[in-house]
Amino acid sequence: DATGVDDTLEHLREAAGTSPDIQWLGPRPLVPGWRAHANDLLASVSTPYAMWLSHDDRISADWILAAEAALAAHPQAIGACGPIRPWGDDPLADIHHIDFPAFVELADSHSRMLAAITALLIGRPADLGMLYRSVLRTAEMPLLPHGLDGDAWSDVLWALRLLERGALVSIDAYYEKQWHESSAHSQGPPWPTDSHDMRRTIMATLESPSIELILDAWEIDRHQWQRALEQTRIDERAAAADALAGQRHAYESSRSWRITAPLRRGRRRHSETPPK
Repeated sequence: DATGVDDTLEHLREAAGTSPDIQWLGPRPLVPGWRAHANDLLASVSTPYAMWLSHDDRISADWILAAEAALAAHPQAIGACGPIRPWGDDPLADIHHIDFPAFVELADSHSRMLAAITALLIGRPADLGMLYRSVLRTAEMPLLPHGLDGDAWSDVLWALRLLERGALVSIDAYYEKQWHESSAHSQGPPWPTDSHDMRRTIMATLESPSIELILDAWEIDRHQWQRALEQTRIDERAAAADALAGQRHAYESSRSWRITAPLRRGRRRHSETPPK
């Protein structure tokens, strides 16, 4: 507890006892915000594995043991992560269930990073945000960078840096996340899929981007914009056709159109009568 504004830490000490395996960190001067707090915790880690656990989420011991076993079995992996499922009273449980994204297991760095950037360009930041809920090799964990707006989406940008360093491996155990209105993501801005600033921030966040990666990501983004533009044109043409059809229907349903109908029929019969 970096602030000490309440007695939560004391309650936790009472519940956990005096185990020498637990290091307690009390109030200390930190920059406000969750990002500075998380980076401060990371700086205190002395074990080969590390993880963050948000205070309103929960895991079982099996989640940690499964992750450690997976890392032992896959020495090239830098972390282990499982699917996320909501807990508590969540009316959007289906939406808040997040499966492990297969691309984070890709051994090829270029393919892995291109897939990660594409996920952000098409508006799927949760595919990267879930990596913040992993057991990781401490030596491979980067510090959390600045977010898009203050701390917002810092965990997603951090995941990009993490994936530059290596691939992760999946586990079957669930990480249970509580979604509520007072959470950091609920209070922050939505992911800005159409923002040019977001694209610049992605490139600035990468620690060692290659020219090939930048060009391939640009080409994918260009195709996305082209498809969106073509769909907009199709929608506009369809809307114009519907509006014209609606105007014609309204005109032909009007009182004046109905009154003049006999005159139009007579004019047609006259024009169709062959000359004698």
